[in-house]
Amino acid sequence: MKIAVQLLLGLILGTRVLADYQIVDITPADKAEGVSTETAIQAHLSGRFDPSTVGTNSVRLWQGKKRIPARITSDLGGVITISPEAPFAPQTDYRVEITSSLKSAGGESVTPFSSTFRTGEAAEKGERSLPPFKKTKIGGAEGITSLGLGPDGALYAATWEGELVRWRLDPKTGRPVAAMETLWHPPQTRITSICFDPEAKNNRQLWVALDDNAGASVCELRFTARIVRLTLPDNEGELPHVQNLITGLPVGDHAVSGLTFGPDGRLYLFCGAITMLGGDKKDARETPLSAAVLSAAVRAPDFTPIHVDTDLPNRYDWRAADAPVKIFATGIREAYDLCWHSNGNLYAGVNQNDTAEWSPENRARKLPAVNVRADEPLIRIVQGGYYGHPNPSRNEWVLMGGNPTPNQDPWEITALPVGTQPEPRFDPSLLIHNLVPIGGQSANGCAEWLGSGPLRGRLLIGFYTSARTVHTFAFSADGTRVIGEEPLRDEVGAPLRFGAPLDLVIDNQNDRLYVADFADTRRKDSAGEGAVWIVEPLP
Repeated sequence: MKIAVQLLLGLILGTRVLADYQIVDITPADKAEGVSTETAIQAHLSGRFDPSTVGTNSVRLWQGKKRIPARITSDLGGVITISPEAPFAPQTDYRVEITSSLKSAGGESVTPFSSTFRTGEAAEKGERSLPPFKKTKIGGAEGITSLGLGPDGALYAATWEGELVRWRLDPKTGRPVAAMETLWHPPQTRITSICFDPEAKNNRQLWVALDDNAGASVCELRFTARIVRLTLPDNEGELPHVQNLITGLPVGDHAVSGLTFGPDGRLYLFCGAITMLGGDKKDARETPLSAAVLSAAVRAPDFTPIHVDTDLPNRYDWRAADAPVKIFATGIREAYDLCWHSNGNLYAGVNQNDTAEWSPENRARKLPAVNVRADEPLIRIVQGGYYGHPNPSRNEWVLMGGNPTPNQDPWEITALPVGTQPEPRFDPSLLIHNLVPIGGQSANGCAEWLGSGPLRGRLLIGFYTSARTVHTFAFSADGTRVIGEEPLRDEVGAPLRFGAPLDLVIDNQNDRLYVADFADTRRKDSAGEGAVWIVEPLP
């Protein structure tokens, strides 16, 4: 009640200030009943926290007077995930407690918080519509951000510390036949995405997204991201040839990622939101190219290296008819990966799993700033679409579907005043599935299964927090609707869980999946340490 009253006062007064550092949202909700026995708990705070204070002293889980063992992980944007070591008992009451030992980034103690919920029946083991899978660890590296299978049959990976590495694989087993090789390690960088050009005459061309300002994952606005094309050497020990093709891309709270080639031959990439909810902060603001899917005509004969910083003095004109780098779709906070599906559609899962900041205020439109956790959708990305993350630099102000009527509206934000219309290009039918109810907070790596069996045509997405599974989605023939979804399961029908699955890649020739567990000690990631898994269907 206290939180709701303070939010209401903030709306009335047009302010952005909560009275205290506090929990603004909890999942499952307080006093919820029938909660899944396999759920994880997420607490969303009103601001960033000091990660060193996140632990068993500040976050506790209880069953009556019994302390329940749980893994406590965090998102530096203001989210804490509490994953019990074992499934909850059915028809049982639990309590979450967050103490004043948890402190904000500025040292302020959180307002003590407690929430209860009751579980439902024991989770049913999944139906055998898909084959069971097993996972086997085949390697590891700290902070793996992206995976790729090369035309040479090797598995490539990029890391948060700026390394490009490779495992040579046995084509029969899919396992490494030699130790991990480091191919490239530019200093003071972080690599966030890699992909091979399937049409390149030189099949050793690797495209790489990187940021030339290594450091914390939460950062101010900089125009330091770039897209480079590496030509990998023929001989072991030689360095790749590096060509910078797109420079001056903006980065902030989210990186440049999702490199993939579309059916039109253009290179598609995702340029992350600079802020958490679109509102300006001390060192950051959205820019015309942020929170957007971009496309670049890199295969065009006249394409030359381009600097796309939209600030002065460069002022890249992204609206020009002949602009080599164009905006494809906007209003996307973080779509870590993009997948062009064989049905002709472009898909991504959207991560909106933070509450540490505010949406933009526009007094002329009677639009207040709000501090909320929006739902996280699987989206079908169409040219010109707007998907709900505000960006005032493009005159996009309304969060998600606004709050147009007193009734329940698609993807509404009830903290906004009734009558708040969504942006004109917001089409709720393009947000095709809510991922939150299935534990899909922070949906990241995605790819289509093109191999054999009942998985054929399904989109696979790694859920980095909460469920920590690889989830599968079946689409209608036109690709506009989800007609089936379930996680990959093990031999007994339980969801196949990972530590912190950030990216995945599919070997469709051999029906194999590779999954990378990201590990960052600052965030206390569930993976504990970086890992690469091979995931294979059982007979």
